[in-house]
Amino acid sequence: MGGGGRGGDMSGSSNWCPLCSYSAERNREQRVICAVCQGTGEARCPACICLECAGTGFIGPRSEGGEQTSCPACSGVGHVPGCSMCNSKGSVPCRDCFGSGLAPSPGALEFAGGGPLASLLGQLPVSTGGGEEAAAGELLDQASTLRRILCFLGSYHWAPIQNSADAEHELHVLDNRLHLRTALLSFASVSSIRIDYRFLTVWRCGESAFRVSYQRETKAWR
Repeated sequence: MGGGGRGGDMSGSSNWCPLCSYSAERNREQRVICAVCQGTGEARCPACICLECAGTGFIGPRSEGGEQTSCPACSGVGHVPGCSMCNSKGSVPCRDCFGSGLAPSPGALEFAGGGPLASLLGQLPVSTGGGEEAAAGELLDQASTLRRILCFLGSYHWAPIQNSADAEHELHVLDNRLHLRTALLSFASVSSIRIDYRFLTVWRCGESAFRVSYQRETKAWR
C-alpha cells in the first residue's frame, strides 16, 4: 500500500492512512498537544543527563537571595558534552510523538479504530519469534499500538517539513508484521541531496499484545 505524497507524487493511494482519509472539514480536530512533551517535541536525552545535579544544572540549596550554585560537572547546562545520541544537545525527539509535539485526538483515534489499520492489526498472525529487532520493540496493547501508529503518521503529516522537494508515506503488509515508512527528500544545495527515512514495524506477540520498533536512517549524496 502506497502513501500519499506531499509536495509531489512519489507514491500512490493512501486510503489506508486514517489521517489522509480524515474529513477535510474536521482536519484541525485530528490532533492535540502531546501530553508527554507538552508540545515541545523534545525529551531529555537519557544518555548524557548530568548525574551530579540530576539534570537541573545546579547543586546545593538555594541561598538567602534565592540563587543556586551552577553545577561544575556540566557547567550548569544539565547534561555532559560528547553525547553521540543527541549530538550534545541534551535532548532527543519525544518518544511518544516522534518529535512532532502533537498527538492524535480522541476523534482521530476513534476514526482509525474503525478503519483498515485496526483491521490489519487484528489480522496479524501471533508470532513468538521475529528476531532481535522484534524483541527490542516496545510492548503495547492493541489500542496503544494503534495510537503509536497514528503518532508516527502524525510526525509526517503535522510536523513542519522544511526545504523538502517531495515526501511520501507507505504501508507494507508482510507475512508476520506491518511495516510503515516515511521518506523526506530535501536539497540542502544544488549539489547536496538528502533523504530522511523513518520506519515503524509492528509484530503481534499475543491476542492483544504487539511489539513496536522504530528506526531512523538518512542517506545523503554530494
